[in-house]
Amino acid sequence: MSRLISVVVIGNCQAEALAWYIRRLPQNKILAKKSLFSCNWIVAERFKEHLKKIYKKDFKKYQFLHADAKSRHNLVVKDSGEIAFNIFEKERAIKKIQNADIIIFQKIQKGTSALFNHENVKIMAKDDAKLISISNFFYSKKDKKYLEGMKEREDKLRVLLKASYLIKKNPNINSHIRPEHPNVFYFLELVKEICKILDWTYYTENQVKAFLNLKFPFGQNGQK
Repeated sequence: MSRLISVVVIGNCQAEALAWYIRRLPQNKILAKKSLFSCNWIVAERFKEHLKKIYKKDFKKYQFLHADAKSRHNLVVKDSGEIAFNIFEKERAIKKIQNADIIIFQKIQKGTSALFNHENVKIMAKDDAKLISISNFFYSKKDKKYLEGMKEREDKLRVLLKASYLIKKNPNINSHIRPEHPNVFYFLELVKEICKILDWTYYTENQVKAFLNLKFPFGQNGQK
């Protein structure tokens, strides 16, 4: 009898966007319709407080890619149901991590999250869980210091899927206005590497074209 495959993605809004892309992989979409696949975003405490500071009393309205009316991608409105996949409650998040089959996580440090830092995530994970660490993307072609700093952090933290490698592989990868908001090319390359590790089927050619056209979630492929 088939059982549910549970995936959690832990990190900032980049991780939230990655979870969105993972849910749209061909086999995952099929399994999700049969209630055999789930992929949730878990937010670190510091980023949650950052969102609360920005939106204050309206915080609950903007739990999907902090989609205020001035900056949100049009697709956010169409996919408003995506908010159901985001987990902000501490106890629910802990349980999700403990039961997850696959954990994809930014290597958050203790100063940013006492609970969801990378050391604690490994402790909470079940013995047979597959752990995949990813970079906290912080890069712009305008200044090489961003790439150098990111590579230094990746090496220090021993990140498995390094953004610096993906940037070298695909020169179209850049930031959207600000260094912490990567363009669609980054997510497509990152998902491709995750598929290789997990032996998942990658997007169809038509899906890739559609994503490039959507430029989700941060807009115009890295340009204003």
